[in-house]
Amino acid sequence: MRKDKFLSDLKELLEIDTDIFLENDSISLTSIETLSVMVFIDENFDKQVKIADLKDVRSPYGLMVLIGLENFID
Repeated sequence: MRKDKFLSDLKELLEIDTDIFLENDSISLTSIETLSVMVFIDENFDKQVKIADLKDVRSPYGLMVLIGLENFID
């Protein structure tokens, strides 16, 4: 997946209201957002993650590392 598409989709999923959303921006996931991100990762990357995997994620880049950086292109 292209990084810009990932960031755009994640921004929409998390309802982030900002013009620019970068991979090193800070995020904090609520319980509902955590479940939404789990489904998003499964649907787009065919990878299952656990709630515990997401508890320490603090940025889109952290999600990218969890998913696997090899799944992203510039």
